Amino acid sequence: MAYRRDYTKVNDIIIGDDLSFKYEIFQDDLVATFDATTGRDTYVSGTPEDVATWSFRWELRVKDTATGVPMLSYTLGSGITITGTYNASHAANTQRVVVAIADTETYSDAGAVLIPPKTYTYSLKRDDPGSEKTLVYGKFVLQEKPARL
Repeated sequence: MAYRRDYTKVNDIIIGDDLSFKYEIFQDDLVATFDATTGRDTYVSGTPEDVATWSFRWELRVKDTATGVPMLSYTLGSGITITGTYNASHAANTQRVVVAIADTETYSDAGAVLIPPKTYTYSLKRDDPGSEKTLVYGKFVLQEKPARL
């Protein structure tokens, strides 16, 4: 079951910062709510999925219907890692799919903006042949880098 997680301005995703996004993957029984004030999901119920042997792809696009090369794209071993230990109990499960975006992916060392601030869309997908599936998707608000003196 795919679920929507929007990253809005309250999440402080800023151009030129090292960013890390952690995802706990659930079976189709996930029930969660999104708190727009905090920009965070609130777990209600659901069984974690063991993803230790899965392949993943995370992509950032201009919009949902955009085709061609994404703005950013990561795969397992190239920007995506699996950390922690799987447990079928949500309270004990520490396994997470982690997507890391380096500061230089959005802002160059020479001071150039590589990905302009605006609202994009992203998705995290299982990428195993015959089992491709969108797991998490949503808005991704990238904000301007604060002025530095």
